[in-house]
Amino acid sequence: YGIPIVIVCFLSSLLITTRIGRWLELPERLTALIAVGTSICGVSAIVATGPSIHADDEEVAYAVAVITVFGLAATISYPYIAHAVFSGDALQAGLFLGTAVHDTSQVVGAAKVYVDAFSAPLALDVATVTKLVRNLLMALAIPYLAFRFG
Repeated sequence: YGIPIVIVCFLSSLLITTRIGRWLELPERLTALIAVGTSICGVSAIVATGPSIHADDEEVAYAVAVITVFGLAATISYPYIAHAVFSGDALQAGLFLGTAVHDTSQVVGAAKVYVDAFSAPLALDVATVTKLVRNLLMALAIPYLAFRFG
């Protein structure tokens, strides 16, 4: 059931981030970069998407900074939130960490914190695989955005 969870999280994250960007009246390209960074793969998605949507260097840098700061906060706090919310279930915690933390390295870091704090090695495996499935979505999102901003 991991793939449907990843797809739902991807779509909802993309939609919510886009709406927040519009509400804050951010430039459309910057909003798109933050949305792909949040919903897919953090910095990698931003750097890969930037040239395809003709984003300038400032927009890319700002999006990278936003994703990195929020990802760092997630890396530190989400392992403990996952443990509390999912009552120590390593599978659910791994799915949560793999879908909720932005960047691949941050997912692995958060899952490792979970493993070290709660002796649940399954969480690291599940979080890593879940995140890699999310990363595959770049193959769909980047061409779509390139066409949209073409």
